[in-house]
Amino acid sequence: MQACLKTGTYCAIDVHNFARFNGLIIGQGGPTDAQFAALWTSLATKYATNTKVIFGLMNEPHELDVPTWANSVQAAVTAIRKSGATSQMILLPGTNFTSAGTFVSSGSADALIKVTNPDGSTDNLIFDIHKYLDVDNSGTNAECVTDNIADAFQPLAAYLRTNKRVAIISETGASNASSVRLFSPFLRSRTDTLTVRHRFLCPKHFHKRELGRLSWIDRLGSRKPFYNLS
Repeated sequence: MQACLKTGTYCAIDVHNFARFNGLIIGQGGPTDAQFAALWTSLATKYATNTKVIFGLMNEPHELDVPTWANSVQAAVTAIRKSGATSQMILLPGTNFTSAGTFVSSGSADALIKVTNPDGSTDNLIFDIHKYLDVDNSGTNAECVTDNIADAFQPLAAYLRTNKRVAIISETGASNASSVRLFSPFLRSRTDTLTVRHRFLCPKHFHKRELGRLSWIDRLGSRKPFYNLS
C-alpha cells in the first residue's frame, strides 16, 4: 500500500476473504458486524487523512443473505466515516461474487442503495462490480468469448442512471479478442455510471473513465507469470 501511495496515484485497499472467516459469513454466523466495523475502524483510522485511499469493503461476497449483508456493509461504512475518513471513496460489493450480471437481479443493488454515510448522504459510496469476458466469467481463460453487454452491463447501467448512482468495475479481463473491442465503446458511452479497473489487461482496450483506472498489483510477483491474462 505504501509503495502504491508513493506514486501519488489513488490506491485501493480491500479485505479479500469473500465475506468469510473460517468458512462463516460476516454478520451471518461468523464474525459480527461489530468486529467487521472494528477492522475497518483500524484501517480507516490509519488512512483517514489520505484522500488518495479508496476503501474496498470486501472482495466477492457470495451465497449470503443480501439484506443482512447490507447491514454489515452499513456498519463498515459508518465505522470508516466516524474514523475521520469522511470523503474517500468506499466500494460496496454485492452477492454472487458481486457480478455485474446479477447485481440488480440478486437484490444487491436494491439493498446496497439504502447504505448511507452518517449524514444520510451517499457521496462517494460506489457500487463495486466484477465481470470477466471468458466462457465462464471466471477470468481463468485467456480467450474472450462475450461482451456481457446485453445481459449484464446494459441493465446495470440503466439501473445506475435511474437511481443516480455510480459503479466501478473493479475486476475484469480478457484476451485481445473482438468482443473486447466491442466492450470498450460501450463503456466509453457510459462514463456517467461505469468506470473500469483491469486485471492484467492490455491497456489499449480500456480508456479512462469518469473515476479513473485502477490496476491490480501482485505484491509478491509470484502469480503474474502464470496468470492467463498476464
